[in-house]
Amino acid sequence: TFDELVKESGVTRGGITYHFPTKEALLRGLLESDLGRWSEAEAAQAPSDCDPETARLVGFIRAFTAQDDDRR
Repeated sequence: TFDELVKESGVTRGGITYHFPTKEALLRGLLESDLGRWSEAEAAQAPSDCDPETARLVGFIRAFTAQDDDRR
C-alpha cells in the first residue's frame, strides 16, 4: 500500500503520488527502472571483440549469472 511505501521509503505520500498517481504507474516506473539497470549491466559486460548479436548474448549471460550484486 502507499502507507507501507511511506513508512519504508521515508518519502511523504504526496511525494510518491506526485510522481506516481496510481499503483499501476508506480509499478510501471519500478519495472522501467529495473529493465534499464539490467540493460546497462548487460552492455557493461558485453565483449567488444565479436559481432553485436554474440556480444549481447554474452552480456546477458554474464549479467544473469553474476554472483556480485553490483554486476547483476
